[in-house]
Amino acid sequence: LAADPQADRAAVEELLCALPLQRIMWEGLRDNAIGLRAQAEAWLAAWPNVRPRYRADMLNVAASACKTDGDIDAGLEYCRQAEALQEGDNSQFGTSWSKVIRAVLLLKRGDFRGALDVAELGIQHVTQRLYGHPEHFAYHQAVRAAVLYEFDDTAGAGQALEASPDALDDRALADFVLLTYLTRARLQFHAGQTDAGLAALQLGRKLGQRQGLPRVSITLAGEGCLWLCRLGDAQAARELA
Repeated sequence: LAADPQADRAAVEELLCALPLQRIMWEGLRDNAIGLRAQAEAWLAAWPNVRPRYRADMLNVAASACKTDGDIDAGLEYCRQAEALQEGDNSQFGTSWSKVIRAVLLLKRGDFRGALDVAELGIQHVTQRLYGHPEHFAYHQAVRAAVLYEFDDTAGAGQALEASPDALDDRALADFVLLTYLTRARLQFHAGQTDAGLAALQLGRKLGQRQGLPRVSITLAGEGCLWLCRLGDAQAARELA
């Protein structure tokens, strides 16, 4: 179309803007983080005046990519900009994404109280504005469960995980699968149920493999190695490693 002099130029511009947006968002959703921040920031620089929802979606991608880079401050600023645009455009899913990305950034920083507060705001948003959308509800609950475990509220963490136990199995996203299965396994180990804890880690690894998310499988294998060493089974830990 771009090479056709009779093509609708507005339609061409729309496609030149929207197709890279979709591709870059897909890379983020599939946890392909290498170079993701540079791609997102280049798109934002190239399209400063696009419709608010497009820009807000890419700001969410940039915020998530900053987590991978460890640049938490930049990521939180991208979240702030994205959420303001999403709310102004009445984009309820986009607002939920901004909140849960902000919660994960705070969790990575170690600001557990801040992450919990944002996750609870996210759950309220999903319940009131998204009719309890199961995947988004599970994303925020995964953050809550991880923080409640850190706060030694094992009962609350377990309840958070059981609120939407199967929502991530078919449309898994790496960070939330990791938080869910790490917390589930740690709760089992805390309760003295070592076989169940190891089984939870193995189930999460298989889900990561099935969904093509190697970071999930590798991280959960590492956790399994640590627990096998703690349990005194060095041979099994070596085999898993």
